[in-house]
Amino acid sequence: MFALVVKVALMVSLPLVVFLAGSRLMAKVSKQEHVLQRLSRLPDPDDRKLLNKRFGGYDAAAVARHWGALDITALGDQRWALEMDLLFPVCYGAAFLASLLFAWATLGRPFDFYWLLAPVGVTILADWTENTFQQVQLQRYTEDPASGLQPGFVQIASAATMIKLGSFSAMILLLAALLFRLLAG
Repeated sequence: MFALVVKVALMVSLPLVVFLAGSRLMAKVSKQEHVLQRLSRLPDPDDRKLLNKRFGGYDAAAVARHWGALDITALGDQRWALEMDLLFPVCYGAAFLASLLFAWATLGRPFDFYWLLAPVGVTILADWTENTFQQVQLQRYTEDPASGLQPGFVQIASAATMIKLGSFSAMILLLAALLFRLLAG
């Protein structure tokens, strides 16, 4: 039983540590505290939340309010964060996939491997889509704040954000289900 508890602890801690440490490192390197400080001045609490954490999505007007609250330094920090966030999904995705595979193999491979790969792959692709479209829109916004945003492309980024958050949640639930099954015996 002790060996099983150690395995489960490893399966939980690997993606947790990679995700939390990676998030913290990215926030530090891209100076997100400055961005959040600028956003904290907005009157609407929804506008204070980073775009990549909005379960309900966003539209061009919300993006304009969001980026409009940032000074040139904070906009540069956002650009840098978006560039770094093209690598981060591979890191946390690999950690989740490793834990999912470990749990799945420990259970004797009770279902097809692709059920593990699907939420991880969807999360990574959605995160890349979100970041790529936001990068392009941020560049356009910094060049022309009044008319630079393209509502259709902002909606694609927003949909990608919602898909990313949903599939990320599915990865967590799948891992939790596998770990519960392991512990239940």
